Amino acid sequence: VRLRVWNKTSSEICAMIKGGQVDLGVITLPAPAEARSLQPYHSYRYAAVFAAQSARSLPPVVTLGALAALNLLLLERGTRSRDLLESAFLRHRLAPRSVMELGSVDVQKDLARIGVGVAVVPDFSVRGTGDDPRLVRREIQGLPLARLALASRRGPPSRIIEAFRDTLLEAKAS
Repeated sequence: VRLRVWNKTSSEICAMIKGGQVDLGVITLPAPAEARSLQPYHSYRYAAVFAAQSARSLPPVVTLGALAALNLLLLERGTRSRDLLESAFLRHRLAPRSVMELGSVDVQKDLARIGVGVAVVPDFSVRGTGDDPRLVRREIQGLPLARLALASRRGPPSRIIEAFRDTLLEAKAS
């Protein structure tokens, strides 16, 4: 059994599934056109995180307007997360003042931790403020619920892929 974890956009993962390079992927919905078989997996919200020592004093729930005025640390264009956030800003007729594009949630949090800006990340990536005393987490008002799905090739999966998918679903349920 060979397991390889890729850090790619949902579109890239679906293209890899379609091309036979991978058998199973976790993607952010809505699914790109290349998507094959989808199984809902997890719903989540986005959170704003910033350095605890920062002079910023954000309320417990941050509006999109307040976010737009800050130095934002966002995932790169082309990700479903970035698309969702930009759509929300557009709906509210807001334009972020300053955006730094990054390739991973971990890098977003690392830069937020040292005071570079405010990262907008999935809430499950920062469980609570007690997890890392150097980061402060705030809820964001005005963003819709985001959803993850397991994407796989159409047709019956191999026994190994089925077992791995079942393991992911069981782990989520516990």
